[in-house]
Amino acid sequence: MRTRAIIGETNTWRRVLAVAGLAVSLAHGQGGRPEPKIGYLYPAGACRGTTIEVLAGGQALKDVKQVRVSGEGVTARVIRTYRGVRNLNGEQRQMLQWRIACRRAEIHGRKAPPAPEIPEGPDGKPAKQFQLPEMPFLDMLDHLDAEGIEHWTTVMQRKDRMQQNNQLGELVRIELHVAEDAPQGMREIRFGGPQGLTSPMRFEISDLPEHREVEPNEAPESDRAAATIPCVFNGQIQAGDVDIFRFRARRDDRVVVRGEARSLIPYLADAVPGWFQMVVTIRDPEGNEIAYGDDYRFDPDPALCFRAPEDGEYTLEVRDSIYRGREDFVYRVH
Repeated sequence: MRTRAIIGETNTWRRVLAVAGLAVSLAHGQGGRPEPKIGYLYPAGACRGTTIEVLAGGQALKDVKQVRVSGEGVTARVIRTYRGVRNLNGEQRQMLQWRIACRRAEIHGRKAPPAPEIPEGPDGKPAKQFQLPEMPFLDMLDHLDAEGIEHWTTVMQRKDRMQQNNQLGELVRIELHVAEDAPQGMREIRFGGPQGLTSPMRFEISDLPEHREVEPNEAPESDRAAATIPCVFNGQIQAGDVDIFRFRARRDDRVVVRGEARSLIPYLADAVPGWFQMVVTIRDPEGNEIAYGDDYRFDPDPALCFRAPEDGEYTLEVRDSIYRGREDFVYRVH
């Protein structure tokens, strides 16, 4: 009887160890695949009654098929997904510059420049080193105006000088429609795919006109028309970047400025102090600083109020407190 009991216990332990080994094996296999995650949305908001394109960056997003938005009155669909792109080689840069030159010639009614000499590969297609990777800029190039081309080329030049971040490398273009009667406020956006739903990312619905930054915008002098307030300014801060927006105000107007950065993305795991510490500065028509804010009481996002001393065009400067920056340093200013 004693021998049978020992044998029975041994068989039980073998079954337990086999199940435990299988669980460890499955966990190890799953650990090799990164979890789908949205790192940022840009722009991070939209006005009621509009349809816009939003660019999302993150990891393991190549296979997402659907967009889920919390609340009512907002619908969205995936336009296209993109794998992470490394820095372009010399031949790819040559091809990209030619494509841009052709689009600029088309805009200004000039003759397109001659195509560079491109050797063919064994499959009859352009040699691999000349083939451009899939990028949002290339998909939009034929529809961009001169200002849009200038913006995207500036953004890409800056990105080439930065270290690649795999957690933000995969991109998703989505089309988002906001109904005219959609409730205002913060929403949550998730992507769905074979690996399930992503973590949520915040997105704001407003009833104010929305403006996006157009690079380069570091200089206060610009041919672009000054904005009429109230409105919302959207942007992304790159390393060393200072974004400048212009708006009109009349003498004795009381202007309230409220920034949103941490309220959009509360925590950045690999950034110190752990979020985008937004700083805003207001300058009068002569360029003198008249207001500054880097927080509001216990909220890291800045808010300030000032009285306009005269009629004219004022400037709003946005930057990080220690001039950090990358794609997920996304902000909105009301």
